Amino acid sequence: DFYLGGDGINVVNGNGGFAINNTKQNAWTEYIVNFTQTGKYSCEVTASSEVDGSKVAVGLLQSDGSVKTLTTITLPKTGSKDVYQAKTGIIRNAIKEKGIQKLRFTVTSGNCNIDKVELICTNPDTGINDIMSDDASDAPAYNLMGVPVDASYRGIVIKNGKKVVVK
Repeated sequence: DFYLGGDGINVVNGNGGFAINNTKQNAWTEYIVNFTQTGKYSCEVTASSEVDGSKVAVGLLQSDGSVKTLTTITLPKTGSKDVYQAKTGIIRNAIKEKGIQKLRFTVTSGNCNIDKVELICTNPDTGINDIMSDDASDAPAYNLMGVPVDASYRGIVIKNGKKVVVK
């Protein structure tokens, strides 16, 4: 689901479904997103543009109504409104809260069609900040719950107070 805002956005049939069409500068859409995982994300936008320099800013709506820009994606000139190409932008700040949030996509330089937007968690928060390679020492090993494990155990263990991956 999305909300259209500003002047200069139409919804049309395109690219096998619906697309946002003939956008103008400062037109925007809002999406309600349920973040099930915190961490670092990228944003992939599938779009078409007949001109150079079309851009979309991806922002997170704040409780005070302001928008915190997460990334700006320069869309490729595809030569036709009917030729779509995916372009990825890296979200600069990690998503720190799980749950429902609103994202706003603002066309900062116009005249593009937007077909699909996909958020991809590229580096999830796991609660583990440091993992070391296999440790060959004879120190006792413990699983992450603190239970002693033997040499046949595979996974993340704690040896000598450090997290170690045993393959």
